[in-house]
Amino acid sequence: MIRWFSAVAAAVSLIGLAGPAALAAPAPVQMTFNAAPEPADQGKALTLSGRVWLGATGNRSRVYFYFRRSTATTWAYTGYADSDDRGYFSSRTTARYTGTWRAMYRGTATRGAITRLDAVAVLHRVPRRLVTYTGTDSSWQGPRVVIPTADFQAVVTYRCPVGGYMYLRWNGDSFGYESVSSAKPAGTLTLNGHQGARSGYFDLDTWSGCTWKITVYSGTVRVLA
Repeated sequence: MIRWFSAVAAAVSLIGLAGPAALAAPAPVQMTFNAAPEPADQGKALTLSGRVWLGATGNRSRVYFYFRRSTATTWAYTGYADSDDRGYFSSRTTARYTGTWRAMYRGTATRGAITRLDAVAVLHRVPRRLVTYTGTDSSWQGPRVVIPTADFQAVVTYRCPVGGYMYLRWNGDSFGYESVSSAKPAGTLTLNGHQGARSGYFDLDTWSGCTWKITVYSGTVRVLA
């Protein structure tokens, strides 16, 4: 009797393990993903597109998007897109920072989950630093320099021990004179010049004992955001 009961129990156990629900595994799907353009300009549109499919048709599904900035360690959810019958999906967002985009299909009982990544460099424009001068002279004339663009900026930061003023001038060839001044003992002055695209030199007048720094910017350069 004991042997018969054990055999029946083993048979029942095997039948349960061999059932279709226990053995069926989600079918592996295929996925492509692209974030474009690359590189992207900060503030411009970025398109997240691709395809997730198992067969030629019958592939309607939802794809979730996440973003991780290059300086971060965690992912941020940004939205989703629904694919068409062939599995194609597309969504538009705004390029803000350099980082990695992730497209995730979470799968179903019959279709496996899948994820794809795409890194995108996002660029923004900043003023191009041309030259920097520092000093303590109360009356200073700089070396000759070529400013390649008509529009430029000359930023002077200064501090005087007691009282003071600052006078900064651009002496461009062919009467390209521009200046900026302040009666304050310390601060930052910006000369927004329009007489560049020529050679010339800067000169400066201030009180004795003042320290100053001049940085000249001309044009822009694209850097990672």
